[in-house]
Amino acid sequence: MSTATFGGEDSRYVLRVDLPARSPVDVGLRVDHLLRRFTDELAEALPGLQPSVERILLPAAAGPSAPLPRSRPEIPVLAIDVDARRVFVGDRLVQLAHKEFEILRQLVARPGEVVTREEIVAGFGDGSRPAPRTVDVHVHRIRAKLELCGDCISTVRGNGYRFNESSSVVVS
Repeated sequence: MSTATFGGEDSRYVLRVDLPARSPVDVGLRVDHLLRRFTDELAEALPGLQPSVERILLPAAAGPSAPLPRSRPEIPVLAIDVDARRVFVGDRLVQLAHKEFEILRQLVARPGEVVTREEIVAGFGDGSRPAPRTVDVHVHRIRAKLELCGDCISTVRGNGYRFNESSSVVVS
């Protein structure tokens, strides 16, 4: 569920959007993007309003009449949809090359664990045997493409890489 909130101190209007969570990463990010555009247009059309957008995920069983939680959860900065092979930074789709996505997929499959360069190369599954240092080049490119989210991949000196879990990262 996503909400757009606007109004003054005396009133609050909430636009609630309930959608089935078929692909929560893709649908959620698109709805967030649309709500941000909606609030920008509201602010422009009605000066003085300070609209805001927030995403609130409720259990599917909560139903449309469920009360809104009081706390505001953090909106994911990095969203990785493994099945659809798509990566988003905020609402921007990141284009990763095939091997770059394969490396990221292997790392997110084992969060918090060290994945060696040799394991990453073996995980390509295409029979290629590039030098293990080739992985370093790919990881460097992944980090650059993920921009500020690139720090979710740590180098474990002499061993390989680790994917660091965070509340601002969603993997589905």
